[in-house]
Amino acid sequence: MSEADIETKTYEIGYLITVPEKEKEIVRIVEQSGGTIVDNRSAAEVRLAYPVKKHQSAYFGVCYFTAMSEAPLRLQEALKRDDQILRFLVVVRVKKEPKVKKEKKGVERPVAVPPPVAEVTNEALEEKLEEILK
Repeated sequence: MSEADIETKTYEIGYLITVPEKEKEIVRIVEQSGGTIVDNRSAAEVRLAYPVKKHQSAYFGVCYFTAMSEAPLRLQEALKRDDQILRFLVVVRVKKEPKVKKEKKGVERPVAVPPPVAEVTNEALEEKLEEILK
C-alpha cells in the first residue's frame, strides 16, 4: 500500500432523507464504515425544486468526518441500500491555501504615478463654455 492509501482525509457528506430520525442511522453507518465524526449539522426540512423519488420535501443534512481513503466507498454502498435516503454526496474537503504572490528579491517594480492635474479657474471654464455654445 502507498502512503496515499493509508492517509486519513476529511470528508463531507450531504444528504436528503425522508424522516429526520434517519440522521442517527447515517452517523452510525459512517462510524461502521471506519469514519470518525468531526461535525454533524442537523437536518432541516427543505422544499425540493423537483420531486425526488416522489417526495416534494425532504430533510437536508451535512456531516463531516475523517476516514481512510477506502471508507467512502463502503459508506456509499451502505447508503445506497436504504430507501429513506433519497440522495447523498460524499466529497473530500480540501482546505484552500490563500494564494500569496511571491516577488523576486532584488527586483524593483515601478510605481504608477497619476498624471498631474492642471488647475482650472472659473473664468477659464466660462470661456470654454461660451466657446462650445457658439
